[in-house]
Amino acid sequence: MKSYFHHVAFVPTLKFLEYIDPPRNSAAKRNPIHLSIACMAAFFQSALIHEFGTLLFFLGEQPLGGSLVFFLTQGVLCILEYQSDKLFGKSILWKATRIMIALAITLIVSPLFLHQFYRVIGIYHLPIVPQSLIHLFETLFSTHHQ
Repeated sequence: MKSYFHHVAFVPTLKFLEYIDPPRNSAAKRNPIHLSIACMAAFFQSALIHEFGTLLFFLGEQPLGGSLVFFLTQGVLCILEYQSDKLFGKSILWKATRIMIALAITLIVSPLFLHQFYRVIGIYHLPIVPQSLIHLFETLFSTHHQ
């Protein structure tokens, strides 16, 4: 899938941006703003595909938007990760720290993407899922307003 989004969203967006705002000279590095916009275009396309899948498979289960927020958040994190490597280098300590930060943030936003699957397959009723987490998901993503 990475290759698909690279060829269908990232590269065309980057080429378009470089066409309308070309580098000052041929030896110039790519504009980081262009790279960031192209990155977000790829994540936006992924988000749209997942929202469409949500619409087809889980109609009525959850309001649309969770996948969009999840994937756009992942896009922003990808850009921040790339920029942070420039600041902190590529040391083993920074790589380990970066992985822990990415995992923590992914766990925090994952209910936005996974909630409809949890409801449909009934994972909320498995004993491995803590009741406090079940209550949080049901409160955050309830389609019924009281």
